[in-house]
Amino acid sequence: MKTSIIAQPLYHEFIVISPDEPISKYVAYLKLCVKKLIGHFESEFSKAHISLLSYEDLHNDNLLYLIESHISQLAPFELYVKDFAVFKHGDKYTIYIDIPYRWSISKITERLIHKNIIPHITIAKNLTRAECDKVLQMLKSKSISARFSCKYITVLKRTPGNKWKNYLNLWFKSR
Repeated sequence: MKTSIIAQPLYHEFIVISPDEPISKYVAYLKLCVKKLIGHFESEFSKAHISLLSYEDLHNDNLLYLIESHISQLAPFELYVKDFAVFKHGDKYTIYIDIPYRWSISKITERLIHKNIIPHITIAKNLTRAECDKVLQMLKSKSISARFSCKYITVLKRTPGNKWKNYLNLWFKSR
């Protein structure tokens, strides 16, 4: 938690979709395989998630009320995850699990931040080209194709120890 120039705490929050337990366990297994192959890497300890929004709020929950009002108007939906893909950013690479049908997530981000994102579940990020090539070779023997039901989004809050902690779930409209 940072402090603003007027000495009020600045709350850092992160809004994500968490996949179901089988997908989360598989992502944890994949991260362990990557660690055995290349050693420590950025994102090795992060839990499986789909990032939607990160923000800082001077007034602890003001923005959450607005977000909740938008989310509660949307119906729950199914998400499909399939295959591995790569982002290149500068001279670094991120390997992730793709979400081929993105329209449900696009509906959320359009309402919240007025733009589309490429939703994904990160396996390993900020890899060198050599590390990325090694990991992709290893992933050729693995696959993923799964669905899970998304009934809520999760709000994480940064703790004083710089860790993310579950703060609350914002539920989509009841069917």
